[in-house]
Amino acid sequence: MAFWLARGCGLTLRQAADEVREHGPGWLDLLTRVEQWGERDQGDPMLGVGIVWLSFEEGQKQRRYRVMLGKLHEIAAASTGAYTLGFVSIARARTALYANAKDAGITLPKRLTVDPRNKRAHEDWQRQIRAYQAAAGARIARALLKA
Repeated sequence: MAFWLARGCGLTLRQAADEVREHGPGWLDLLTRVEQWGERDQGDPMLGVGIVWLSFEEGQKQRRYRVMLGKLHEIAAASTGAYTLGFVSIARARTALYANAKDAGITLPKRLTVDPRNKRAHEDWQRQIRAYQAAAGARIARALLKA
């Protein structure tokens, strides 16, 4: 996701990685909704992450941005007056992930998420994600200490 935000929305890779970490639960919720939608329909439900670049204010040296998650038309409607808007479709990013995995000889499961209606499985899945995030944060901290 960080790659897509950097490449398609104008963030630096560091900014994009920070936003993925900060908004992780939100984009995982969108991914869950995309996978549920994909079981009933085809195409792109236009759910994603929007990077709204704001207009310069007096004295400002760098352009500020705001991260919004949800439906493209709602993000666009809430972005009136913005300088520009970059949008990453969760469905498109998921499709690219599966294509890249296939090219690398990796078979991914049919779903990357757990159905939230299965409360116990969904809570276990979220617990596993939090444990992974904690371990990743510890690795980053160790790397920064060595630098």
